[in-house]
Amino acid sequence: MVYIYPAIFQRNDDGGYSVSFPDLKGCVTEGDTLEKAVYMAKDAMALWLDVAIENSDTIPNASSPESVTVEKGNFVSLVDIDLDAYRKEHDTQPIRRTISLPNWMDIKARDAGLSLSKVLQDALAERLG
Repeated sequence: MVYIYPAIFQRNDDGGYSVSFPDLKGCVTEGDTLEKAVYMAKDAMALWLDVAIENSDTIPNASSPESVTVEKGNFVSLVDIDLDAYRKEHDTQPIRRTISLPNWMDIKARDAGLSLSKVLQDALAERLG
């Protein structure tokens, strides 16, 4: 399901941005740059909605951007999130995979007390950024 809400972007003294959602009480975030602030806004909105759905809370209707008033220097922008895609992308549920490696490597890893799952997760996290 795709959700779209207006967000208020406020420029901070340090050059970054604070972001709040008038319709999502307590949903706030920030970013060092506008790009990061938008990314963080999507993330914060997804987490807020996910918790609300999990708690069976009512999901508020989105206000029209024109109805949101902001102080001078701030601006309103629509932020959208495909919650199903977000959940898939951020799913931390472990899965079982079969891998192949040379016998000598398996022996050395076992002797060193290494968890192959942990080593693989660390290597993939580093490679994927």
